[in-house]
Amino acid sequence: MGSGSFTDADSTSWSATVDYGDASGTQTLALSSQTFSLSHVYRDNGVYTATVTVTDDSGAQGSGTTTVTVNDVLPKATFNALASVNEGDATLLSLSNPTDVPADLPTLQYAFDCGAGYGAFGSNNSASCPTADNGSRVVKGEVKDKDGGATEYTANVTILNVAPAVSNDHASQAVQYSDTIGSVGITAADVAADMPGLAATTSFKKDAGSFQVGLPTGLTLTPVGSAGTWSLAGRAQVAPGAYTVRVTVTDKDGGAGNTDVGITVVAEDARVTYTGAMFASTASATTNAATVTLSATIQDITAVTGDPAFDPDAGDIRNATVTFVDRDHANAVLCTAPIGLVSATDSKTGTATCNWAANLGTQDSASYTIGVIVGGFYIRNSSADDAVATVAKPLTTSFITGGGTLLNQASAGMVPSAAGQKTNFGFNVKYNKSGANLQGQVNIIVRNGGHTYQIKSNSITSLAAESTTGTATFNGKASIQDITDPLNPVSVDGNASLQLTLTDRGEPGTSDSIAITLWNKAGGLWFASAWDGAKTIEQALNGGNLVVR
Repeated sequence: MGSGSFTDADSTSWSATVDYGDASGTQTLALSSQTFSLSHVYRDNGVYTATVTVTDDSGAQGSGTTTVTVNDVLPKATFNALASVNEGDATLLSLSNPTDVPADLPTLQYAFDCGAGYGAFGSNNSASCPTADNGSRVVKGEVKDKDGGATEYTANVTILNVAPAVSNDHASQAVQYSDTIGSVGITAADVAADMPGLAATTSFKKDAGSFQVGLPTGLTLTPVGSAGTWSLAGRAQVAPGAYTVRVTVTDKDGGAGNTDVGITVVAEDARVTYTGAMFASTASATTNAATVTLSATIQDITAVTGDPAFDPDAGDIRNATVTFVDRDHANAVLCTAPIGLVSATDSKTGTATCNWAANLGTQDSASYTIGVIVGGFYIRNSSADDAVATVAKPLTTSFITGGGTLLNQASAGMVPSAAGQKTNFGFNVKYNKSGANLQGQVNIIVRNGGHTYQIKSNSITSLAAESTTGTATFNGKASIQDITDPLNPVSVDGNASLQLTLTDRGEPGTSDSIAITLWNKAGGLWFASAWDGAKTIEQALNGGNLVVR
């Protein structure tokens, strides 16, 4: 603090009492000389008057004063501010570990500047600074004691851009080709400053391929409502496959987020009507080969009102493929055909036609079960569409053959053919060269209640044919199977009794008629093509031809 002196001519020892003027009490010193030194710590700033009173050994006293000015000590603290923070998150500021004289510590106050000026001083040594957008910001903190002494700190904070968070409300779905997808809502969330500038782009890939810009044909992405929402909608006019649609949303600062939508496109239902030949002949009695024209009408399910699989969204039937197969020989391919439209203004209905080179080998006649398999953007492979085509040599010896369809009206039996549906048939029966034994085969397809049945002969036991009248009756044994699933036929009966009666009324066969009956070997009736209540009667062909010679 300092030193002092006094004078006294008649004493050799003294005592001094010191009052420092700060209410800290007095200090007593024993002196052996007329000079002294003082040391004192003032606890607070201010102007103090220190008084020294000296008493000699005879009790005489003298006093002196001095003024002491104590300066304020500035408070200190550690300024805490993150170097970077994401936009939208608060920047946290604090002044920790403050230091000052003990008298000032309890009364320290703090203030913070988040970039727009200081707030009021207070006892809270921390502050939260909200952020609205990316950029950089200078933040400040100040600590002040009760005497006004203050220390200021500054820091630079980088506010980082955050990419939009993008989501959807329909992450995966399956839809048929050409049908409307379930609408998908796309939502992007970002800080308020970025929301008005959000922009959405799209890309997609098929199966394990690479992403390409855009959307699958038929789909659109449209803004809806407030900023940051879109709707993915439309019709899936693309080939069957697993598609991933990626919607990428970018903000004004280049931050981008995305969401993926899975859309599995499956083949659309098609319906088939066989329109090809049901009876064909070789060029001569000595020729084994015949060209059989196979054709079918192929329809998008949209064109088949009333079908349980009907939907209103039509595709283009030309995106289908058609293959004609031999059901009796493991679906061996007979020929494939392109599809052309029936009308240029209707893309729902087309036809497919191709020629099959049939070869009878050593046979004089044969019947084939023709199946139609639809692929490509469409699907259909049903025994309900099967037809029977009979190929025969134009022999002059006694024989009967034929093929065609019946449009059912009064079918009966345990497995009758439903009214309005078709029964397909094909047959050939003749005696061998010696005239001693019957040879031949019969193939009949019956449809009812969503099931398809096939009747095939095991043996021919009798034949009565009259070429002059064109009438014939033959009997035999046959099996019946449920072939609704072509790959898993189910046996219904074997060695059932089969009878066909027919009348050939000349070419081209439009007036020919036939009656088909299959009896259960255990008793009862499996199938009658046209039942009058007591017997099976002949019914005119819906298409085809019968030959009796």
